[in-house]
Amino acid sequence: VHGRTNEADDLVGDIEIAPLEHVQQHEGDRHQYAGSLVLSRTGSFGYTVRVLPRHAALANSSELGLIANA
Repeated sequence: VHGRTNEADDLVGDIEIAPLEHVQQHEGDRHQYAGSLVLSRTGSFGYTVRVLPRHAALANSSELGLIANA
């Protein structure tokens, strides 16, 4: 999730979602994800990573309440 920020570095506007793709699984049940983003404007910019479950049997990504912010 990325977008415009205020003086406290909180996301406040023009918020967009850029999905990440699974790249590799590492030992210890760790996983690597990657993505790219082209900024369309100048100015303050902030982002946060949110990990959500994804499966065809889920009605939506927040159904299980398992969202992790990084």
